Amino acid sequence: MKITDVVAAVTALLLSILLGLLYERWVKAGAVKRTATRIIVISLALLLAISINAFLAGYQIFVPTSATTETLTLTPSLTSTSSPTDTSTPTSTLKATLTPTRKPVVQPPLYPEPELLGIDIIGCKATFHWKWGEQLAEEAYFGLRVGIGDPGYSRVWTKEDQYTCTLAEAGEYVWEVAICRGDPKARVCEQLAVSERKTFHFGGCQPAPTPIMPCSFVAPYRSPIEGPSVDVEASITSIENCTDNLPTSTSISLGGTYSGDLTDKELWVLVYPPGLSYYPQSRDACRSLSTMFRDGRWVETIYLGRPGAPEAFHIVLVVAEIGSPASDAFHEYLDRGCRSNDYWGLNLIPEGATELDSIVVRTK
Repeated sequence: MKITDVVAAVTALLLSILLGLLYERWVKAGAVKRTATRIIVISLALLLAISINAFLAGYQIFVPTSATTETLTLTPSLTSTSSPTDTSTPTSTLKATLTPTRKPVVQPPLYPEPELLGIDIIGCKATFHWKWGEQLAEEAYFGLRVGIGDPGYSRVWTKEDQYTCTLAEAGEYVWEVAICRGDPKARVCEQLAVSERKTFHFGGCQPAPTPIMPCSFVAPYRSPIEGPSVDVEASITSIENCTDNLPTSTSISLGGTYSGDLTDKELWVLVYPPGLSYYPQSRDACRSLSTMFRDGRWVETIYLGRPGAPEAFHIVLVVAEIGSPASDAFHEYLDRGCRSNDYWGLNLIPEGATELDSIVVRTK
């Protein structure tokens, strides 16, 4: 029952008693008839009760109740403070405290994770496939990370949702794809999102055909680096195939000849030791210089092996388009090695490098 109903009922009762007393006096005085007076008294009492109830009902919106909204909790409490209150509040001793009820808002990720779809492996070539439901921003790229045991850093930056590269050795590979923001040439990835990691086993390429003139020593197996067709031919001439007893831990001058158009292209010499990784060579690694060529001849400085440990190596000459993933990977390898003084080699050769010639040698 509302408080206005109680007040109206009490008021009507009091008025009825008061009018009843007046009625008795009027009857005794013979002023009115008993029945008519009773009807008038009861009618007046009801009219007054209804009027008072309606009057009080007009102010009931200012009486605190336990009603709440979706975002506010109204907690009434009694207080003895004498500080001024809102003039619209019916009582000065009832204080209402509004406590906002905040619901946690879960923000969706700005960059969802790429989804890895699978890998197609043909020979030594592996094509990685993934998908992403968003549109890459101008400064964002897919960063493909592939490696044995650990994917490492973003070796390849691309706008496409697939990439093909050459695997250098057999083993258990781990790969993932990140959303990187930054400059592909600097290769500094501000990672915005990254996919789950997946593993795959690569058993190696098919055995190489028996060479026409086998060496007297056994060299590690290596599959040729297959790349785009180029109108360039080149040969290694300063050191013959199957050369033995080459010095270790010292610079060796390597050279040869070339023909064709090398505009917007680079020559690179790669050393492939028993560790089954490619090591780009440079006469000045800290300047990230590719092989120097001019007037049909090229020259490079290489380093082979460790002292007192005879090892067999492949020396490979390749050509790559400037700005291609392979060229960028070679430059990045030299930059990183110069900064850290650590050259770990490349487990895979990114797309864009084409093998021109190779020889096998051994150190003493």
